[in-house]
Amino acid sequence: MKRVLSSALSVLLTLLLIGCANQNNESTSSLQLSTTNLETVFSSYYSSQSSHAFSMLKKSIFKSMIDGWTDDDIVNPIWNYDSFAQYQILDYDMVSVADNENLYYCTFSADNDKFGYIVLSYDGSSLQKINVIETSYLYDLQANKDEIADKLSEAEIDLSSAVASRVQLVDLNKKCSDEVIRITDDNGHNYMCYFGKSSIDFIDNTVAP
Repeated sequence: MKRVLSSALSVLLTLLLIGCANQNNESTSSLQLSTTNLETVFSSYYSSQSSHAFSMLKKSIFKSMIDGWTDDDIVNPIWNYDSFAQYQILDYDMVSVADNENLYYCTFSADNDKFGYIVLSYDGSSLQKINVIETSYLYDLQANKDEIADKLSEAEIDLSSAVASRVQLVDLNKKCSDEVIRITDDNGHNYMCYFGKSSIDFIDNTVAP
């Protein structure tokens, strides 16, 4: 009787260990899938780095030009080319209000602990400055990657279909605007990462059907 009981306990323990192992494998696979999806979302943000506009910006002739476009109090701006992305100007109904759809932005870090970004237009043959903005920290996805990833993990968004974009939201009547990262999925979810004075605020901007 003791041998039977011992064998039964042994089988039960083995099954429990197998169950725990399977559960751990499923958790690991889920985590890997989530991480892969996040990287895909982040990559979509920088997809314009394969554009001709990006190739032109990196030429040495433009380096001296864009340095001159910053204010005098910006000491030796270092352009973060890996932040280069398409830049959209939308109203709060997510409708484009830009005169030129071929807009891009790139951030900079200066030797005197200043940060900012430049907005450029591209006409197919040349780049032109639209604006240079100084910021309190880097207004970029990669620079704030961990914080954004944490907030996305709490959001009801389908990461397998989500894409990210750099957007300026404008209210033409109130003459105000917000700088954001917009993340959308195929299910109509619309999340905004608002660049605040010192950190990013994450807001569900999904419009109910």
